Amino acid sequence: MIVVCVEVVKRYFLNMPSAGYSDVTAMMYGACFIMCGAYTLAQDGHVRGDFLYSSMKPRLQAGLDLALYLLFFCPRHSVDDFRPRWGLRPAIHG
Repeated sequence: MIVVCVEVVKRYFLNMPSAGYSDVTAMMYGACFIMCGAYTLAQDGHVRGDFLYSSMKPRLQAGLDLALYLLFFCPRHSVDDFRPRWGLRPAIHG
């Protein structure tokens, strides 16, 4: 919270933006998202389409859970793994 406040004061009141504070803020929010997602997963609090999910067999439910957790909790890794195959280039050229 303090880092965000320092970033706002430096950027908007002192007119001295800093890339470092923006990076730290993005990393803190990313870490918070992952930790909150893991906690929600541990508490089984995720919202599902229960009308479909409840009609599946437990083995299929577990497989669907695994596939979706890997898809949504590892998005960065999944994009980096397939980047050469897709022919994507980095956004920053230098």
